[in-house]
Amino acid sequence: AGGGPALVTRADGRVIQCRTIDISLTGAAFTADGPAPHVGEIVTVGSLTGEVVRTLRSGFAIRYITGHGKR
Repeated sequence: AGGGPALVTRADGRVIQCRTIDISLTGAAFTADGPAPHVGEIVTVGSLTGEVVRTLRSGFAIRYITGHGKR
């Protein structure tokens, strides 16, 4: 299932304006203008933390990391 706009924060603090193209219990995929984060980079989407697991032609996919971003 896809969704709407999303703000993805990269490890260096830069924010990427994205569009959610797929979301599941274990991860999500996004389209983005400009370069995608590198595979292995840790990013945050809202209160969720994820690791970039692949790049796509015009975006990237993340796997959620449990235990990060929770207080």
